[in-house]
Amino acid sequence: MLGKLIKYEFRASGRLLLPIYGAVVIMGLISSIFIRLRPDFSFGGKLLTVASAISMILFFVLIVAAIIASYIFAIYRYKKNLLDSEGYLMNTLPVSVWQNISAKLIPAVIYQLLSIVVAFIAGLLFFIIGSNVTATDLFGAAERFFEELARVSNVHLWLVLAEITILLLISLATSNLMVYAALSAGHSYTNHKMLISVGVYVIFYIASQFINTFLLIAAGTFLDNILTGVELTDALPHMLMGGIILLETAYGAIYFFISGYFMKNKLNLQ
Repeated sequence: MLGKLIKYEFRASGRLLLPIYGAVVIMGLISSIFIRLRPDFSFGGKLLTVASAISMILFFVLIVAAIIASYIFAIYRYKKNLLDSEGYLMNTLPVSVWQNISAKLIPAVIYQLLSIVVAFIAGLLFFIIGSNVTATDLFGAAERFFEELARVSNVHLWLVLAEITILLLISLATSNLMVYAALSAGHSYTNHKMLISVGVYVIFYIASQFINTFLLIAAGTFLDNILTGVELTDALPHMLMGGIILLETAYGAIYFFISGYFMKNKLNLQ
């Protein structure tokens, strides 16, 4: 049943988001072609320059819109399907509240990650087509850059990239769960549900920033005490990254539990 819910959510979200992602790529190609034409200062060239400027503005607006839309639509789907009138049906299905939350979370994270990938690919195509740089030259320069970075920093670069990818996925999930938890808590009340949800979200945000600041100061003090006069090891960056990943995972687990608790015990669909 969970698989069917996820499949349904993918289709529902894709009907809105996939055309936006396609528009980002198409507008990137159009903008790059305008730039590649290199208009002169004739009358036609001036019109082409204006068209090129407009297409670039639309391209960057679409990139921002695609990323923002993936977040906003995830919030909309969660609220509409589980907390509003459709919740009467969704919450009577033979699935647990945890599965209902997961069915919203998994597609949301994948589409948000896809929006970042699409923006990167569109920007890459824009740069390659709009300039005289070939893909081979670009990737060759990137490879040399990362090789030099790995040599200078003396860290396992591929491990760092893997850690960054994991952190990105967990951060996306946590950011969604934070909103889900705030909405679930706010919709346990009869009146002013959205206002209370915003207030709960602000409380979550302030509390997390306070905890992050405290842990950052504590970690700095700890490292300063144990590493005084000691040579830094190659494992230190990976240890720090691992700590950040664990912290984000803990936040996500807490928000997931809060969402499930209010959905299961306190939900008010009135």
